[in-house]
Amino acid sequence: MIFAEKALEMRGIRRAEIIDYFKSMHGEEVSDGKFIVRESNVEVSEESFIHIGSFKLPAIKVKFRGTTELIEPLILAFSLNFLRAGG
Repeated sequence: MIFAEKALEMRGIRRAEIIDYFKSMHGEEVSDGKFIVRESNVEVSEESFIHIGSFKLPAIKVKFRGTTELIEPLILAFSLNFLRAGG
């Protein structure tokens, strides 16, 4: 059993959407932005903004902590849910 921690930075997605996602996964919110989901800990940072030219995009950091075999599928499902295509 290998313990791992992985952080993702999500841009262009509001914090409330990410919070709602973990609630829909039946994640137990232990405090503001901190969840236990499938025996893993997930922490959603406060919303900050980045500026790209005239665009202002929300930026959120999401940290996943737990055993590798538990967080890898959790991260994959999370990433696929928030996959966006530009164009």
